[in-house]
This record gives sequence, structure tokens and C-alpha cells, in this order.
Amino acid sequence: MTRRLTLAIVGVVVATLLVAMLTTVGLGRATARRNTEQGLRAQATNVQQLVELGARGFGLEGDVVGRLQQLRGLIGQDPCDIAILRRVLQVNTVSCATVLPGGALRSGGVRSLPDGAPDRLDVDALSRGQVLSGSAGGEVWAATALVPHLSSGWGGPAPGAGGEADGGLVVALLTRQVTSPVTAVRGWLLVAAGLAVALGVAVAAVLGRRLARPVVAAESAAARMAAGDLSVRLPEPPAGAEPDELGRLARSLNLLAASLERSRLAEQRFLLSISHDLRTPLTSIRGYADALRDGALTDVDRGAAVIQQEAWRLERLVRDLLDLARLEARQFRLEPQLLDLAQVARRAVDASAATAAAAGLELGAEAGDGPVPVQGDPDRLAQVAANLVENALKFASNRVEVAVGADADGPWLTVADDGPGIEEEDLPHVFDRLYVGRSRPARKEAGSGLGLAIVRELVSLHGGAVLAERAPTGGTRLVVRLPVVRPAPAHAAAPPAAAAPTLAPTPGEAPPPGPAPPPPASGA
Repeated sequence: MTRRLTLAIVGVVVATLLVAMLTTVGLGRATARRNTEQGLRAQATNVQQLVELGARGFGLEGDVVGRLQQLRGLIGQDPCDIAILRRVLQVNTVSCATVLPGGALRSGGVRSLPDGAPDRLDVDALSRGQVLSGSAGGEVWAATALVPHLSSGWGGPAPGAGGEADGGLVVALLTRQVTSPVTAVRGWLLVAAGLAVALGVAVAAVLGRRLARPVVAAESAAARMAAGDLSVRLPEPPAGAEPDELGRLARSLNLLAASLERSRLAEQRFLLSISHDLRTPLTSIRGYADALRDGALTDVDRGAAVIQQEAWRLERLVRDLLDLARLEARQFRLEPQLLDLAQVARRAVDASAATAAAAGLELGAEAGDGPVPVQGDPDRLAQVAANLVENALKFASNRVEVAVGADADGPWLTVADDGPGIEEEDLPHVFDRLYVGRSRPARKEAGSGLGLAIVRELVSLHGGAVLAERAPTGGTRLVVRLPVVRPAPAHAAAPPAAAAPTLAPTPGEAPPPGPAPPPPASGA
């Protein structure tokens, strides 16, 4: 990655220099061409005066053409192209020519315009005293009439179509080579460009390593996490500083590592808890079965009841595992109907009253006066309420309080205990799958950690939400919120009254046959 960043930066530097140099050269040439053309146009208007003064200096008489012809005979060359005139005007060439009425230059010994220049000139514009100019190749040319009108050409009469002499216009032609100021410093430009590229390479190498360092560190951390090392952490921006993209990447990887590490620890605790929950009833079943086989058990009915009870505990644990797997796979189907949440809560309290009394705990319910309508599956909402109550009984010190109500946000159900509470860092995770809180009491079995995970999934299927918070009594309060029940249209028939769901000791399933009552289920 460092090499790619270095090459990219160097490429940008080279491209920038190339564009700057081409732009400079192009603008320099355009400016030099424009300035040269403006200078030639100004000098072309002076040629006529210089030629006239030269003719007068030789004492020649007659019209301009005649004087020019006489001057040409005396000096043996084009009077407009004498060396002194070229030096004074600082031009490459200066010559006199005849422009025929059609605009063509007369060819008789007259210099032509530079290669690429137009071979015809605008006679009307020249006769009005205008200066014509243009450029061709690396030269700029300008043309101006020496006199407005002439009856015969500079090189003598030329036969026309009818054999008569064609009139023409005597003009002075000036050319000058365009010299750009950039040409003089071209070598220095190349030297400066080379130094700039070298500096760009050095800066690119430093910046490339510095920019790539966090990405390389992130890649190394990701590789270590993939290899199983979840203790790796990346340096994060200081608190209060606005992180950039690399800082946010480091923070996200740290959160991922922490989450994976927490999940691994939760899985380990879960396996230990599941192993204990499976081993305990299996040990009881095996012990009583061996006693029945050996005839050592005198109270056969009691032994059969214990075996039946422990088998029921195993079935409940397996069903919880299967329910959670189906819920997380979104393969769970609800059968919603209109029902009273207060009645669901009261039945959950009644079903757990014996368990609370046996543990020496108070179990109370506050449901208000009127019904609290909700739309949901009666068996699954009963399972939610039962799991919450059973979980609270495991951690309560003296009392568990169940409350039901409704507000503008919809119906709600809360279950609060006065136990040791849950640490602040554990509150957001108590509903996570496999999660077991750190503050669980040692004297009570904390369960497999499936109960509250099932609660969250069931409530989510109903379109609601669950959360854990500190209770006013000092323990923990678990809150379930369900969607608002929309009233039926006025013209629609009233729905039939929903039958009150029968809350089984096992939420969502019928109890097994037999005289032995089921033990309290394991919660979160």
C-alpha cells in the first residue's frame, strides 16, 4: 500500500508539473505572437514614410511607383528591403509588393508572404488605409498600403485578359520570427521540474508510510483477531477529538474485538451452565432409576415423580434452545389476537406464587382498574411474562413487583426486584443470547441465560422493545413496551372478545402429565 500511495503522489506531482509547463509554454507563445503582431502592425504604418524619405533623399521625382522604380535601379535591390531598414524595424524581411485588384500578390520578383499565410489580401481594406496582419508557422506578417490608389503595379504592367495593364496597390510586407520568452528559460524550467519531482518523491515516500501505518496496523489487528487473539487493540484518538476515517476504523475494530471477546466469554459461561443444567437432572434420573432397579427405593411413587420432574426440566431446556434458534432464524410464527395485558400479567403472577412463597419472597401485581389491550399471541406473551417473573425471583431479596399500564407510547409491562441489581456495564447486555451477568448471586442458580434472550426475540416479533434499568427499590427493573393498538374503523363490526389465554406452568406449552409439579424454570 505504501508503494501505491507513493506512486500516486508522485504521479500527481508529475501531472501537475506537466500541465503547468504546457500551460506556461502555450501562454508564453500566444502572448509573444500577440505582442509581435501588434508591434508589426504599428511598424507597418511607418514603412511608407521611410520609403518616401528614401526616395526624396535621392532627388527622385514622379509618382510613388516611379520613384520606387528609380530607387530600385539606383540601389540594385528592393528599396523596402534595404539592410538598414530591416535593422531599424527589427524584422526578418520587409519588401514592397503589388496587390492586384482581385487580391492576389504580383509574382514578378516580389517576395511572398511566409509559408502558410493567405495568398490573397483584402484590397478594399488596404485601400482604406487598414493594416492587415496574421501569423503562419513561427512567423508573423503585416501588410499596409504605401499609397491609397495606384494605376499601375510595382513590377511594371502585367497583361490582363484583354492585354491591357492591370492596376494594383503597392504595399509594404513585414515579417518577424516569433520568439517566446519561455524559450530562453526552458533549460531552467526543466531543472526546476526535476528538482520538484525529486522533492515530490521524498515527500510522497514519507507521507505514504505515515498514511499507510494505521491501515497496516488495522490489517495486522484484523489478522490477529481472525487467528483467535481477541485481546488486540488499536490506538484511538484522544477523548474529545474529532476522529477521522482511520480513527473511526480503529474504534470500530476495537469495538468488534471487545464484542467478540464478550461473546466468547458468554459462550464459555453458557456451555458451563448448560452442562450443569443437563448434568443435574440426568444425575437425579440415573440415581432414582438405579434405586428402582435395585429395589432400594421404598417410595416408588416419589421416585417416579422425581424422574418425571427432572425429565420435564430437560425437555424445557431443550425446548428453550430450539425456540431461541427458531426465533433468531425468523422461523417463528405468531397467532396474534386482541387480549388484555393485565390479565396476562396476573396469570403469570398466580402461576409463580407457589414458587415465590417457597423461596420466602413476596410477589405483587399492580394492574390498574381497566384492561390494557394489546395485539399479540397469547401463549407467547404469557411466556414473556413468565420468563420475566421467574428471572426476577432468582435475584430478588424480599419482593418482586409486576406492573402493567399504558401511555401515549403504548402498553407496557414491568417486573422489578429488590435484589443486588445489575452493574451499569451489564444493563445493555442482559437480553443478549448466552449472557450471564457478573452480579448473579452465588446462593441461587442463575440459569442458562436463555430466558431473557427469548423474551427479547418474542417482544421484537410483536413489534415492541425491551430494556433493563435500575429499579427504585435498588434492584433491577425489566421493561417491555408493545405497539399501540389501533382502534377499528367506526363502520367495521366489533371484533369478538378474545378468549383469555390459559397460562401453563411452562410458558407456551402444556405441562406433562403426572402428579409432580414442574420446578421453577431457569432464567437469564
